[in-house]
Amino acid sequence: MVGREEEREILREFLDSLMKPDGKPSSSKALYISGSPGCGKTALVTAILEELSSTHADINTVLINCMTLPNVEALLDRLTEDFSPTTKGSSPRKGKGKKAIASTSVPW
Repeated sequence: MVGREEEREILREFLDSLMKPDGKPSSSKALYISGSPGCGKTALVTAILEELSSTHADINTVLINCMTLPNVEALLDRLTEDFSPTTKGSSPRKGKGKKAIASTSVPW
């Protein structure tokens, strides 16, 4: 992305800092990106995640537009659904917010 080299580098450094030498994530962290509509937030993040997925196929990512969610509980519900392990023929774990996250084996 033209004109977003500094932001790209910051985002890439953050994501690289999460990786162990074996290519696996080292810990669970979050990055909050904000800005005016149309300034390229989603495009930048999507581009970086595409780069990462080509070198780290075992990394799961979820893009969530938090502006479409009514509250934090809905965000936690969405994260639980998206990151909960599934088994063949079953759907992701359904739960409610903090309680579902506390009971899951996903390393938050």
